[in-house]
Amino acid sequence: MEILTSSSYIKKRLQKTKFANLYRDRISGTYFCGAMVCGQQLKKSLQTKSSEIAKLRLDELLRKTREMRKATSGRPNVDDYAFKQVADAWAKKVKADTNCKRDGVPRKPRAKEYRLDTLRMLRKTWPDLDSMRANNITEADCKEWAVKFWRAGYYPGRFNGCLETLRGILNLAIELGLAATNPALKVKRLALPKKERQMPSEKQLAQLLRHLRRDPTRRRAYWFIRALAYSGKRPHSIRSILPVDVNLERNTIRWRAIKHDKEADELPMAFQMRVVVKELLKSHPGGRSPLVPIKSPRRALAGACEDAKIPTMTPSDFRHLFTTRALAKNIPPAMVALLRGDKDGGKMMLKTYLHGRMEDLNAAVRKL
Repeated sequence: MEILTSSSYIKKRLQKTKFANLYRDRISGTYFCGAMVCGQQLKKSLQTKSSEIAKLRLDELLRKTREMRKATSGRPNVDDYAFKQVADAWAKKVKADTNCKRDGVPRKPRAKEYRLDTLRMLRKTWPDLDSMRANNITEADCKEWAVKFWRAGYYPGRFNGCLETLRGILNLAIELGLAATNPALKVKRLALPKKERQMPSEKQLAQLLRHLRRDPTRRRAYWFIRALAYSGKRPHSIRSILPVDVNLERNTIRWRAIKHDKEADELPMAFQMRVVVKELLKSHPGGRSPLVPIKSPRRALAGACEDAKIPTMTPSDFRHLFTTRALAKNIPPAMVALLRGDKDGGKMMLKTYLHGRMEDLNAAVRKL
């Protein structure tokens, strides 16, 4: 939002409206907020030329600012208010946030954990940040931190997450009247490296599973990889399966809602997936523990790939393998998308996996 830096600006260009604390720019027609909130002046653009929208935004802005300033009241002076206090207020706001930007769906706990984790990483990579005042942080300071972060060898996505957190905290400082600008906006995000998709062949999959099964310490990873390869689901979905979700009589699994899903889905199992589930049910200790008792098979998978002398795979590669195999067997894309848990009817999947169906496309063209 645009910040008004001069009190004379209100008198010269902004005219009062019939609504309290609501002003209108004489030239552009844009509405502004001008109010005293908790003893501090709040001057911000509402970024609209509609009076109805301006009134709604004004009420929301005043409410949020009043709540935030009350929560952070008691400080002796704006200049003595360090970045740490702003960051703590931001963290509290993240924990209490129940709305996500996407379609108003409640924010998942994991999303909140990620934002708080990026704050911990930000403090780790910028040790002096907490003691600095928000209005003293400069663009040069932010770029110096960015260079150190890059040189430390962290993954670009990690840097981007920390940068967004820094921007969010400084935006909150602006809302509280503790800073005039956000210097972190001048720091560019890093481009993520493009990952080449590697899908094991049937022979490589059999070889990989054989190496996983031989080692007793990798047995749980063995079942996890088989479940990924024969269900087409995401790793988190596999971790979420409970014995009560399995119905062998109907040959279905109740997949719990994750990511963008709002409701659980009960879908049929492939024959190979049924074999995996039956074996896991035999060894399950009972109770509410997961059917596949492992968080991530990445470490065991990397070791097995090295032993088998095949390219290193990730859990997501087996989801792609399931999709490619299903399309190769001429299962309709809409049904494959349903089995994968996609909610777009297969539009994204067809764009991603079109390269794997070029032979079918060439065969179809020859029939014309």
